Amino acid sequence: MWFLYWLFIKFYFFFVSLASLWRKDARKWKEGRIDWKNKLEEKIKKLNPDNKKSIWIHVSSLGEFEQGRSLIEEIKKYKPNEFICLSFFSPSGFEIQKNYALADLVCYFPSDNSDDVTQFLDLLNPKLAIFVKYDFWFNTLKELHQRAIPYFFISMHLSEQSYLRKKIFKSLLNELRYAEQLFLQTKENYEFLYSQGFTNIEVCGDTRLDRVIQIRDNDYKLEKIEQFIAHSDVLILGSSWSTEIKLLHEIIDLPSLNSWKIIIAPHLPDSLHISEIENSFLQHTCRYSKLDVKKQILIIDEVGILSKLYKYADLSFIGGGFGKGIHNTLEAIAHLSPVCFGPHYKKFPEAIQFIEQGIGFEVNNSQDLFKLLQASKNHNLKNNIQVKIECWIKDNRGATNKIFNEIKSILT
Repeated sequence: MWFLYWLFIKFYFFFVSLASLWRKDARKWKEGRIDWKNKLEEKIKKLNPDNKKSIWIHVSSLGEFEQGRSLIEEIKKYKPNEFICLSFFSPSGFEIQKNYALADLVCYFPSDNSDDVTQFLDLLNPKLAIFVKYDFWFNTLKELHQRAIPYFFISMHLSEQSYLRKKIFKSLLNELRYAEQLFLQTKENYEFLYSQGFTNIEVCGDTRLDRVIQIRDNDYKLEKIEQFIAHSDVLILGSSWSTEIKLLHEIIDLPSLNSWKIIIAPHLPDSLHISEIENSFLQHTCRYSKLDVKKQILIIDEVGILSKLYKYADLSFIGGGFGKGIHNTLEAIAHLSPVCFGPHYKKFPEAIQFIEQGIGFEVNNSQDLFKLLQASKNHNLKNNIQVKIECWIKDNRGATNKIFNEIKSILT
């Protein structure tokens, strides 16, 4: 299996590089890794001239960064002089957080090819490595183990479809036995790994919840939003794609929706996608940058405020559920907003829990969405759901402190 994995990695990174000929994201990925070793060496000489050991935190993209962020803050609070290196796999996450203030160095993870791994670890000189969720690079993990560098996985999750649950990949799964600790999101993951003989496992939940609660608890007002919504019921489409827009379009002219104000935050807030939304709803819309309180639909054309918008939601329709998978539901839940999403949510343990608890709802068509909007006007039902959300938050918050207390001994 190790030979097949080695072969897979060779082909995988080759094909990502090849895809840069026609895919913009792959091109950014390739360009970000050109001459990576010399660039990283120069950065480290400048930022860490004494070559002191680092804490290396690796995330795949922006969502995983948000899961690791609260832990980085705790580490910096406890040991402000620790040299923290934050690496990204995807260009989308790197481009947005390349200037993140609490990381001393932000860079790309070059690849899991053995030569790159060796050179990368030589440069970082880590005393500890932390991986977020499920970015499993097994040549890297093997090298960390051989160098006796402890590593952890936080907010780890193996969905039922994960390749690591298949017998053919058992030797790769076994590599995770050498982790110092695997901090898992769900009891089901714990039971699966326990059945495989793992002892370095603990259920801690999702650290991202601590982050969104932190955002929620900041005292803020969005005055333009408050002017727009006045005293209306509010539906927020968060990180929406074309299918969510289409479902809304099918019901927007129904009389019972007249009392609703609708805020759309497109997943890609560029001029092309914003124009598509405007063309779908014609005279109904205005942009956040050109507020018109008489309009029914507000399109957010500014990055970075979505997590705050949910404060005003009576119902949040989270995008991505008709594609590869839903986007961040926790930001809405933190504000006690019921959530709904398309059918592709099975990879996300929190979404499954929301469905089971009756605080999240599956939407397959416009009629499903319409029924939820109607139900959201029932104040007794809404209050009941909010109580359930508060209970869920109380039971699931605090993962960051649990994990930090476990790794604190390595930092002393």
